[in-house]
Amino acid sequence: MNKPVKLLLLLASFSVTTLCHIAPAFAQNPGDATPAGESENDILIVANLKAPVDKIDIRELKAIYLKKKLYWSMGQDALPLNSQYGSQLRTEFQIRVLGMAPEVELKYWERQKIEHAILPPPEFPQTQKAVFKLKNSVSYVFRKDYRENVSKILLVILAN
Repeated sequence: MNKPVKLLLLLASFSVTTLCHIAPAFAQNPGDATPAGESENDILIVANLKAPVDKIDIRELKAIYLKKKLYWSMGQDALPLNSQYGSQLRTEFQIRVLGMAPEVELKYWERQKIEHAILPPPEFPQTQKAVFKLKNSVSYVFRKDYRENVSKILLVILAN
């Protein structure tokens, strides 16, 4: 087997989660001009500057947003914040991260409220501004809307 074919097979074996672990290394200055391969519609997972976390994978993020995981590794409460329901950002997050259509997420939270008295994460029109103000919070923002020194980037979910 020649080298280009081996490289192609190797790249094809990477999972989405693996690629999302690699992406933060290329997102050091997302406010700069968008380099080739990046999109202004990439979703940046951001956290409060003082949150006890510096990276996250999709499985852990999903568990936090579905309230199956309630604490950061150091024992502090994890506070997930959502964009407003029906917004383009929220819909993209639901599909790309939660793996759910908006109506499926809605039914999930109806069941959680009834069966376990668990409420969904609160919604904010400006998620990065909310993350800046709320300790231990995590949220998401399109790359085009990211502002440096307001929150730290934990993960980049690349646009399709």
